[in-house]
Amino acid sequence: MPQSSSFALFRASPAGSLAPVLLVPLIAGLWLHAGAVYAPCDDAYIYLVYVANLYEGHGLTYNGDPVQGFSSLLWPWLIAAAAPFTSGLPEAMEIASFAAGAFTLVATWWAGRTIGLSPVRALLPPAGLALTGDVAFYSGNGLETLLFAGLVVIAASVLFDAAGKTPSGRRWLLPVLALMILTRPEGALIAAVIVLHVARVERSWRRGLGLALALALALAPAYVATRLYYGSWLPATYHAKSGAGLANLGQGAAYSGLFAWFYLPIVVLAALAFVLRWRRLGGAALPVLTILLAWCAQVTIQGGDNMVGFRMYVAILPLVYLTIVHAFRDDLRIVAPVLICAFAALFWSYGQGTARASSWKLPIRQHIEAWRSAYPERKSTGLWLKASLPPGSTVALGAAGITPYFSGLPTIDMLGLNNRHIALHGKRNRSLGYAHQAGDGDYVMRMRPEAILLGRGLLPSPSVSDTGIWANPAFKADYTPCRAPSGTWIWIRNDTLDAMRRGGREPACRTSP
Repeated sequence: MPQSSSFALFRASPAGSLAPVLLVPLIAGLWLHAGAVYAPCDDAYIYLVYVANLYEGHGLTYNGDPVQGFSSLLWPWLIAAAAPFTSGLPEAMEIASFAAGAFTLVATWWAGRTIGLSPVRALLPPAGLALTGDVAFYSGNGLETLLFAGLVVIAASVLFDAAGKTPSGRRWLLPVLALMILTRPEGALIAAVIVLHVARVERSWRRGLGLALALALALAPAYVATRLYYGSWLPATYHAKSGAGLANLGQGAAYSGLFAWFYLPIVVLAALAFVLRWRRLGGAALPVLTILLAWCAQVTIQGGDNMVGFRMYVAILPLVYLTIVHAFRDDLRIVAPVLICAFAALFWSYGQGTARASSWKLPIRQHIEAWRSAYPERKSTGLWLKASLPPGSTVALGAAGITPYFSGLPTIDMLGLNNRHIALHGKRNRSLGYAHQAGDGDYVMRMRPEAILLGRGLLPSPSVSDTGIWANPAFKADYTPCRAPSGTWIWIRNDTLDAMRRGGREPACRTSP
């Protein structure tokens, strides 16, 4: 495709030649932004439980339990690979997470260049990402969110025809699609749209089917190995969180509505890009719109999310920003100031304390502070359990990341994310929040754990497992509430408590709640 004179001018200009160098301050800005909003993530520490067990020779297990409590087949291996070069697994996880954020900025700029944006114009989408609070937050807390977002924008760049190549002519497409799905299984939804695009653009269903078959063959070894190792095609997280059919549609609609409100300037600009610049987007308009709508639909149907801000929508933000800039590339004198103001508003709204938009309808800053304050208590509790309980003791709890990682003890995840029985056969209460609906108090009591951590310490939370445990007559007869130095109340089985006293490790206990 011939390049416009303005595009050629950008390539030849000093600003154009220096544009890639300007990614460095953008990445530095993202690092500062990520540090400002950082909070330890309990779900990220679930990955560390598995990786720690792997390094200790117990396999990729949940403190000895062979259950798949994570969705990303790739991410734990990346953390494990980074660990030898860092001071510990938490540092490896956070470095990998920020590296993924930096990768996404570079990938978005590269995608912009690939689809025909000038070097300078291609900087606008990654600059917006660096200012976006959700991107900064999930670039530093140890999850695979930004790695997936970067792979999505690279894969989706083939939908734009500005580069003058057929999609199947890009040899990198197949490995990128495979890595995208291994990072998050929802990537299969995006891959399906791209495969259909290949068949439509190249007018060859054979090529589309060939790409799909090659992708299936590339993924088969990883998924077959996972099935043989864990005994299931789907992780426990799917059954405990996402596999609710339409039961969580109301929560998902509320989550997506909050996202649309919080990102209103971006949503409006994206809508205008498709309405006013459909022809300018060319053959990319329909598949990109399909990806965005399909993604919104699956997030809404599954029930949204329970994390800070809007993690589930971070995956498509690079593609949205890129599409807006590409659609208005000839009108950037007008649109760029509007877009920059929108990015600045997102930056300000995320950092100040009164923005009432979050998955729990809390101010985002308040949600972040809650995570920050929970970390030292959960870490201290885990270390105390490790030092005080008899070796091999089992602990039952709901927050299944930080405390189990530092305790290293066999753990019953009472929400079912890392427990096959609760995930598959546990009871459900759909009135509770997303990812907190599964449980089985009777099952927990049958397993006779040495220690139980209820959601509210001395008293049960509304969770299914907590209420079931509290209603079981054997609970108060067999367990005594004891207070760890962290201030956390832990219900310890009476015979275990006797053993602790004999060993000189008697905690502060109460005779009744």
